[in-house]
Amino acid sequence: MSLADRLVTRRHWGAAPPRERHAIPGPLRGNTGHYEGPHMGTPDHRHCAELVRGIQDFHMNNPDRHWLDIAYSSMFCPHGSVFEGRWLGIRTAANGTDIGNTTHYAHAYLGGQGDPLTPDAKAAFVDVVNFFRANGSGTEVFPHNHWLSTGCPGDELAGFIAQGIPAAGPGPNRGPAPGGVPGAVGFMGRQGGGGWIVAQDGGVFGIGTTPFFGSMGGHPLTKPVVGGAATPSGQGYWLVSSDGGVFGFGDATFRGSLAEKALGAPISAMASTPDGAGYWLVGRDGGVFAFGNAPFHGSMVGRALAAPIVAIAAAQGGYLLAGADGGVFAFGADFFGSIGKNPLNAPIVGIAPTPGAGGYWLFAADGGVFAFGNAPFRGIHAPLMEEYAQDARRVMGAVLVGEPSTRSTWGYELFSDRLPVERYRFAP
Repeated sequence: MSLADRLVTRRHWGAAPPRERHAIPGPLRGNTGHYEGPHMGTPDHRHCAELVRGIQDFHMNNPDRHWLDIAYSSMFCPHGSVFEGRWLGIRTAANGTDIGNTTHYAHAYLGGQGDPLTPDAKAAFVDVVNFFRANGSGTEVFPHNHWLSTGCPGDELAGFIAQGIPAAGPGPNRGPAPGGVPGAVGFMGRQGGGGWIVAQDGGVFGIGTTPFFGSMGGHPLTKPVVGGAATPSGQGYWLVSSDGGVFGFGDATFRGSLAEKALGAPISAMASTPDGAGYWLVGRDGGVFAFGNAPFHGSMVGRALAAPIVAIAAAQGGYLLAGADGGVFAFGADFFGSIGKNPLNAPIVGIAPTPGAGGYWLFAADGGVFAFGNAPFRGIHAPLMEEYAQDARRVMGAVLVGEPSTRSTWGYELFSDRLPVERYRFAP
C-alpha cells in the first residue's frame, strides 16, 4: 500500500484551519515518533478521524496549549491510515525543544500506554517517514524521549524505532535537497511585504508571519500546480494548475477556470486585476485567458516565441507578459524594453511593474534584476548567483517595497526556495 492510499487529508478528517503556519527553519535532520499517552484501546476505524479532531481541538483551544494547529506533522492509526497534520515544510510544536521542533518532523500514533503497535501502524509509520525523507526531511528517526524526559512514545514504538526504519525502495527523489521547499514552483507576493511559496502539489508556505489561508497539499490534483497570485488585500490567494484549474483561498473569489478545456499549451502563471475582481491566466505559448473583470487585450498565440512565457502582471491599461529569456510583451500597457536575444545565466521568473506603470523589473532565478523605464536598479546579491550555479538555491520571485507615490523609496525584496525562506531586500 502506498502513502497515497493511506492518506486522510485535512479536509477529509474535518480539520479546523490553522491560526498561522511557520516554515520549519532547519537544517532538516529527520523525524520523531510520538504517541498520545493515555490508554486509548484500539478504536473502530470509523472513530479515528473523530480522535484526530479531538486532538486538534485540545492543542488549539486548551488554555495550557493554545497552539496554532494540531502539533504533529502527521498521525497514524492502528488500521494503517495516515492523517495529514501540519505536513511538509511546517514547524512542529510536538517535539518539546526548539532544536527538535525546528529540525525534525513529528508523527504521532493514535494509541497510548498499553495499546499495541499493530503491524498496520508500523507499516504506516514507515511509509510516512520515508515520504518525508524523500521530500528532504533528513534520515534520522528518534523517539520523542530523545528530546526530553517523557514516557512518549511508549516502549513498543521506541523499540521499533531503535531497530531502524528501513529506507524506501529505489525510486525518484520527490523533492529538492534538504532544506528546500518541496517541489517549489512559484511565489505569490503580498502587498506590504512577504508572501507565499507554492509547491507543485498545491502546498503553500507562508513567509514569516504571513497568514495561511489553505492549500491543495494532500488533495488529489489532475495536473500539478504551477503558480498563483495574491489578492490585492493580501488576505487570500489563488493557485493555478497547468491545465488551468483555479483554487481560491481566503478572500480570493473563484471567477472561472480552464479545467477540462483543451489548451494549446500548459498554463504557466496568473495575475490578479488591481481590484481583485478578476484574473488572467497565461500559457507557455503566450495564450491569455481573462476571467471576472479582467479585460482581454490580446495574446502571443500564433506568434513565434524564442522561449516560453513564464509570467504575467497587471499594468496600467492592460498587462505584461515575460518570457524565460527576458522577452517582454505589452498588451494595453506601455513597453519599456526587454532582454530578448541577450544571453542570461538563469531564466526569468517574474515581472513587476512600478507604481503607475512607468516601468518594470524582471527578476531571474539566480537573483539577477533588470530595470526598465522608471524602475530603479537597487542591486543584486552576488552569493545567490554562486549558489544558483551550485544548484543550492534559487529565487522564486519578488515583492515591491517603498511608498507607491515616491520613486526615491522604491525597491524590491527577493525570496528564495530554501527553508526558512530567505529574503534579500534592496531599497534606498
